[in-house]
Amino acid sequence: STVKICDPAIGSGAFPMGMVFEILRLKKELFGLLNKSRFDYREEKLNIIRNSIYGVDIDKGAVDIARLRFWLSLIVDEEEPSPLPNLDYKIMQGDSLRESFEGIPLNNDTFDQKVTVFGSSQLSLMGDGFDKVQKEIVLTTNEKEELEDLVTDYFNENTKELKERLHSKIDKKVLDHISRNVELKENQLTRLRGEIETKYREKGIDISKQSKGSDFKKWESLNKEIDTVLKKKELIKEMENSSERPYFLWNLFFSDVLAQGKKGFDIVIGNPPYGVKVDEELRDSYGLGNKDTYGIFMSLAIKKLLKENGILSYIVSDTWLTISSHLKLRELVLNYDLKKIIRLHPDCFKATVNSCIFTLQKRAITQLQGEKVIAADLTNISTRKEIPEFREKLFHLEQHIGDYTPKYAVYSYSQSLLLTNSNRPIIVGSPKLFALMNDTTCEKVKRTIETDGIEKEVELRKIAINNKEIELVRFGDIADVKQGLATGDNHYYLYQNPNARGSYKDINLYKQFLLTDEDLERIRSNESIRLKVIEKGIHKTTEEPDFDPDCWFEGRFIAPYDKGGESDTEEGWLPNYFVPTNYFIDWSSESITRMNTYTIADRIVERKENKRILEHYKKQDAGVFRNTET
Repeated sequence: STVKICDPAIGSGAFPMGMVFEILRLKKELFGLLNKSRFDYREEKLNIIRNSIYGVDIDKGAVDIARLRFWLSLIVDEEEPSPLPNLDYKIMQGDSLRESFEGIPLNNDTFDQKVTVFGSSQLSLMGDGFDKVQKEIVLTTNEKEELEDLVTDYFNENTKELKERLHSKIDKKVLDHISRNVELKENQLTRLRGEIETKYREKGIDISKQSKGSDFKKWESLNKEIDTVLKKKELIKEMENSSERPYFLWNLFFSDVLAQGKKGFDIVIGNPPYGVKVDEELRDSYGLGNKDTYGIFMSLAIKKLLKENGILSYIVSDTWLTISSHLKLRELVLNYDLKKIIRLHPDCFKATVNSCIFTLQKRAITQLQGEKVIAADLTNISTRKEIPEFREKLFHLEQHIGDYTPKYAVYSYSQSLLLTNSNRPIIVGSPKLFALMNDTTCEKVKRTIETDGIEKEVELRKIAINNKEIELVRFGDIADVKQGLATGDNHYYLYQNPNARGSYKDINLYKQFLLTDEDLERIRSNESIRLKVIEKGIHKTTEEPDFDPDCWFEGRFIAPYDKGGESDTEEGWLPNYFVPTNYFIDWSSESITRMNTYTIADRIVERKENKRILEHYKKQDAGVFRNTET
C-alpha cells in the first residue's frame, strides 16, 4: 500500500497501468491474511492509483491520455461510472530531464544557490569593472521560505480547488524567479552597450558603423546577447499563458517522495524515448558522454529518483551495452547491482535499433556478495508472432539459465566479469567470452612480429581458458581492416529485410530483382566478370549503352550487402555471431554511374541540408570506393 512507483516518460501510461494490475494481483493473493470480509477491486485499484503511481511526460496530450486510461480502468468495475479522479498532481506535464530554464536553476535544492547571470566568456568581453553583485543573483531568505511554505501547504491540502490555487502560486513564484533573472541580465547588457555607445557618441562616432576593434566586438557581442534575452522574455510570456512547461520541478511537485528527508521512489519503470539527441549542457549535467535521451533518463533514475535498494527497470535501445560513447553510462550502471539484461527481437517496437530490458537495484557494488547477472538473448523469438513462447521465457528466465540453443540462450555470471575489459561491455553471451576480452587483469607481454615484411612490436595478452594458456593480439594491430564502400546516400541505394535496423526500402517488394545464388557464384568464380561488375555495375536492360553480356543477369541487379556496424574490434568489444545479411544494394549500372558522379554538394541541395556548400564539395564524390582489388 505504501510502494511508490514512477515512470518519468509516462506516455499513454501503459507501464504504470501494468504495475497497478500487478500490485492488485499481489493484494488479492494476500487478502486471505487480512481481517476483511470483501475484496473491493474498484476501491483497491483507486488507492493504488492515488497513492503509488507517479508520472511525467513532456507531451500534454500523452498526459491526458494516461489520466484517461486510469479512469477507464476504474469504471470497468462500476455499474455507474464515477467522475475522473483528480490525478493532476500525480501524472504531470513537464520535461523530466530539465530542472532549469535557459540556464536558470529551478530545483528548490538550488534556489538558495547563487545564479550566474553571465558566463566567464561573456565577462571577459566586459572587463574587470563588472562587479560580482551584477554577475549573480539569489533568492532572498523570505522568498525561499515563502516558496517552501507554499510547497508544504500544497502537499497537505486535499481539496482540488485549493490545491490548484496553491499550484498556481508556486508556478508564479517560479516564473517570477525566471523573469527576474532575465530582466536583470537584460538591464546589465543594455547598460554595458549604452556605455560603449556613449563613449563613441561623445567622439562623434556611430559605433554601429564600425567593423573592427575590441569595442566593436564587445558591442556586437552585447547585441547578440540582448537578442537572446529578448527571445527568452517572449518564451516567458508564452509560458504565462500556458499550462505547459519546458521543465519539471521534481522536488517541488513530488515533494512527498523526493523532498529532503524522503528516500525516493521504490520502483522506476518505463520506456524512455531514444534516437533523440539532447544538447551538450544537459548531457554534461548528467555526467554522460553520449547525447541520446534514453541514457539521460537512466542517469536521472539512478542519481535522483531511486531510493537506496530501489529497483529500476527500463526497456531501451541495446546500443548502450557496448558502444564506446556510452562508456560513462555503463560505468554508472555497473556501480550498482545489475540484475538482468534481456535482448529482444527487432519486432518489439519495429524501431531502427534493437531493444533490451534491464533491471537494476540501487545497491552499491561494494555490497554485493557473489550475486550474478542474468543475461538472456531472446532476439530470435518474435514478441508479436510467438507471444506464448516469448512470455514463458521472459517470466521464467531463472529456469532457463544454462540453455544455449540456436533460438535463445540464458546465461548467468558474476558482475565482476563485466569489469575485466576496459570498455566495460555488457555482453549477452557465455562467461568464457569475458576471458578472451580481459585487458585489465591478464598478463601482458610485448612481442615483435612480421607483417608484409615489416617488423612491428605488438602487445599480447595471455589468457587462461579451458585449462590452457593462449596468447591474443588485437586484430587491428596486425591487419589493415578495410572498408570497401561508403555509398554517401544509403537511402537511395539500399534495401533491407523489414525487421532489420534502419528505414531503407523493403526488399520484399523488389525480390524479382535480387541476384540468385547462381548469379553470385558466376561473379565470384570469374575474376574478369567480378572486376567488370564492380567497375560498371549490372545492366537493368539489354538496351543500355555499351551493353556487356558479362554484366547481364536477366534483369536482376540487387546484391546482398554487408553493411557493417555489427562489431567494433578496435574499440574492444566482440562482434555479433555471423548471421546472413539483412541488407541489399542496387548495383545497377545506373547506380554505379550515380555513385561516381554524385557530389557532396548535390546531396546537400537534394536533401535541403542546412549546410554551407564549400567549394571542394562541388567536386568531391559523396560515395567512396575502397580496396576494389580485394
